[in-house]
Amino acid sequence: GHKSLTLVYQIDAGYRRLLWITETRTVKAVERFFICLGEARSKALRVVCSDMWKPYLNVIQRHAGQAFNVLDKFHIVAHLNKAVDETRRLDAAELRRQGDKVTLKHTRWCLLKRPGKLTKKQTGRLRGLLRLNLRTARAYLLKEDFNHFWTYVSPTWAGKFLDRWCDMAMRSGIEPMKAKARMLRSHRELLLNYFRAKKEYSSGVVEGLNTKVKLGSRCFIPLPTCQSPNTPTDLPDEAFFLSSSSDTGRHVPSAYYSALYGRVLPLDAGPTGR
Repeated sequence: GHKSLTLVYQIDAGYRRLLWITETRTVKAVERFFICLGEARSKALRVVCSDMWKPYLNVIQRHAGQAFNVLDKFHIVAHLNKAVDETRRLDAAELRRQGDKVTLKHTRWCLLKRPGKLTKKQTGRLRGLLRLNLRTARAYLLKEDFNHFWTYVSPTWAGKFLDRWCDMAMRSGIEPMKAKARMLRSHRELLLNYFRAKKEYSSGVVEGLNTKVKLGSRCFIPLPTCQSPNTPTDLPDEAFFLSSSSDTGRHVPSAYYSALYGRVLPLDAGPTGR
């Protein structure tokens, strides 16, 4: 199996770096970061970008409730892709029971890749699939339609689109898509924070750093410790150089933090992200 890490990044426009890394994905791990950060700096945070893992959301609300909690766009896209794939598997099982082992064979990546990344053969296969009245085709169209959500500027209009899309998904009769619609409805206000924060924050800015963490997972660099809430300077000035000795496998869950006013950690020199 693989081990999950919790990573915390500063993602100000002028300064992007890894601040914190720990080898577990637990409430205690995130709480420990906020203890080291200190109450004053936690209350100075203006934007926090995270996935929808409920313990993350609860800890962020408890320690930095004044900040916009922006749900990470890439995790939302991954959830919708998962729903499409689940629908494909349901349809494939039903078709096999009817003696059809061909229609959905080798179609997974046709449905999950971006249209612009498809090969000529995959494009043709996808076009043929969309002509069929399968739940998979309708789930794919719902997933692609949701991409329009990210093009809005106004939270109000984005919210109207989200409500309409969720209504369509609920009426589709496709259980995996209905489950995602219920999930999105339950996080509606957090989703709209993406627009309230002017669409400036997502995990895209640190995907390269996540890759470096994975590649460096076989190298050991001792991680700093924070002994008490009164010693935040135990954290390194250049925390983005840290690596983990754990095997991260394929999954590195992350919370991404931004302090728009003031520095997350004391710096002796260099950009502050102001």
